[in-house]
Amino acid sequence: VSMILNGNGVGISSTNTNYLAATNFNIENSSTYGIDSLDTKTLMVTNSIFTANGATNIRAQVDNVNSYALSVVGSNLVSASGDNLLVQTLSGGAGATVNVIAQGNNIQNTLSGSTGIHINWNGNVSASVSQNAFLVSGGTNTGFLVNNASSTGLTTVSYTNNVFTSEGGTDTAMHVVTVGAAQVNAASNEIQFGATSGTGFRFSVGASSNVNVTGNVIIDTTDGATSSEERRVGKECRSRWSP
Repeated sequence: VSMILNGNGVGISSTNTNYLAATNFNIENSSTYGIDSLDTKTLMVTNSIFTANGATNIRAQVDNVNSYALSVVGSNLVSASGDNLLVQTLSGGAGATVNVIAQGNNIQNTLSGSTGIHINWNGNVSASVSQNAFLVSGGTNTGFLVNNASSTGLTTVSYTNNVFTSEGGTDTAMHVVTVGAAQVNAASNEIQFGATSGTGFRFSVGASSNVNVTGNVIIDTTDGATSSEERRVGKECRSRWSP
C-alpha cells in the first residue's frame, strides 16, 4: 500500500513533532517542498519516491537546541529545483546534535549547483551515508556535503559503498568542511566522472581531526578529475589515503 501526495503546496509539513515516519509515500509535483520539517526530533523516510517537487525534496531544520535523528532509507529522490536532502540549524539551533542515516537510496540532481545530501549544521554531527547511488548532471553538483560551523562540536562521518556518477562537470562526490574536530571515513566508494573538472573528495577540517580514505575507485573518462583535496585548519590533523 502506498500513499500518493500529488500537486500540493507542501507534501508533508511538520513542526515541533516528536516522531514522523513516511513509508511507501510517493510525493510529487508539490509547488515547494516534498517534506518540510521544523524541530522534528525523529524523522524517518523509507521506501518512498520524491519527484518533480518545486524545491528541496526533504528539508529538515531546527531552531531549538536538542537531539535530532533523520533517516532516509531505500528511497528514490529526483530534484531539478534544489537539494534532495537538506538538514540545517537556524538561529537558535546552534549547539544541537543531529544523527543522519542515508542508506540504499537513488539520488539524482539535475539543477546546477545543487547537492544530493547537504548537512549545514552548528553543533554535533554524526552521519552515516552508505550504499547510495548518486547521479548528478546539472554541473557544479555535490553528492554529499557536510558543513559544520561549530568550533566545539564533533563531526563524525562515514561515507561507504556509495556510487557517484558525474555527468555535468565540476562536480564533487564528497565535501566535508568543519571548524572543529572531525572523524571522517571514506571507504569502498566508486566515483565515475563522465565530465571534466571533477573532484572525488574534498576536506577542510579543524584541528585534531582524522581523515581515512581507503579502498575507493575513481574512474575518469575525461582526463580532468582530481582524486582528493585537503586543507587542514589548525594543528594535529591526520589523514590517510590508500587506493
